[in-house]
Amino acid sequence: MHRLVQMVVKDEMSEDDLTFTLVNIIEVFIHAFPIVTTNENRLLCRTYQGQIVEPLLQMKTICTSRSALIRMRVGEFLRHDGKYDDSEKLLSQAVENCTWVLGTENLDTLTAMHNLALTYGAQGRNVDAASIQEDVLEKEKRIMGEEHPRTLTAMHNLALTYQAQGRNVDAASIQEDVLEKKKRILGDEHLDTLATMDSLAITYQAQGRNADAACLQEDVLEKQKRILGGEHPSNLGAMNNLAWTYLAQHKKADAATIQEEVLEKQKRIMGEEHPRTLTAMNNLALTYQAQGRNADAAGIQEDVLEKQKRILGGEHPRTLTAMHNLALTYQAQGRYVDAASIQEDVLEKQKRILGDEHPHRLTTMHSLALTYQAQGRNADAASIQEEGLEKQKRILGDEHPC
Repeated sequence: MHRLVQMVVKDEMSEDDLTFTLVNIIEVFIHAFPIVTTNENRLLCRTYQGQIVEPLLQMKTICTSRSALIRMRVGEFLRHDGKYDDSEKLLSQAVENCTWVLGTENLDTLTAMHNLALTYGAQGRNVDAASIQEDVLEKEKRIMGEEHPRTLTAMHNLALTYQAQGRNVDAASIQEDVLEKKKRILGDEHLDTLATMDSLAITYQAQGRNADAACLQEDVLEKQKRILGGEHPSNLGAMNNLAWTYLAQHKKADAATIQEEVLEKQKRIMGEEHPRTLTAMNNLALTYQAQGRNADAAGIQEDVLEKQKRILGGEHPRTLTAMHNLALTYQAQGRYVDAASIQEDVLEKQKRILGDEHPHRLTTMHSLALTYQAQGRNADAASIQEEGLEKQKRILGDEHPC
């Protein structure tokens, strides 16, 4: 039905009839929209998105647990699909609905808050994300207890946000506490315990504690292979993380060997175009770049970019990341005109999609400035660097590592 016709029909309906109609529309949305977003149903979700998002945003008078459910489901899809602003709007409504209907300390309300915090994190709004996660954690501790699995999950999520803020000491402290509790409650070889060890290792790596990180990751990988078998997808994630640590230790050949094995297995298990396969390709390309194998890196990155554009679209944040990575390789090859062209395109799209001050955009500004500098365009480089520094100080603070 055309939107103008909808407006006329709605204007002529009584308040009770309108409420009845909207409640039934929400039920249709719930039954039609996929519960979980996958690579296979992404196009279906996008088809429904155009019919669902705007009506949900406008149904401000409908405040029920069912309206919260569909807003949360669609909001989660939008975050995975890179549409962070609409995701934030719907998840904010979901939090309002849950709070109104269920109260501030209901577990569904806390789940909605958690999901909103993840979208804030994707937007680069880590202070807002941390604020929500600290509130959720305090309530989870009080309601469920210090050692309940939900409480430990809330601690884990908060630590990841602290890590994104550069607060690696705070992140490590939380993760060490979570790890001690999981070892005691679940045992040394439970998969949740191993996942926490892996997360702690990544924080150690961010702190420059690469030997500690590698020790944990090697232990995780050995146990996961024994428990899950050699080709389980979880092993591939652990292998990738260990490769990054080896790269940080300048063990580039070891890192490349692991990532080549990961990529071969991802292609065989998940397929050529699965998101994890594309991530593995990107990771291997970055290692090749670190080895000075820029032609090999560029070949992989061009393939990744073509697939990301076809699968996710030209403006998805992951597509923009693939463009940024390819530009860095072109820069390393001395192809400064090609690099600058891509970086300028990325910068414009990031401003429109992510906002003017998103951390990813600041990274792109820095990279573009270096390209301009290599071209001898020092005035342009200085202008971008001054703008980027001012924004980083305001957003991240004077003492953030980045």
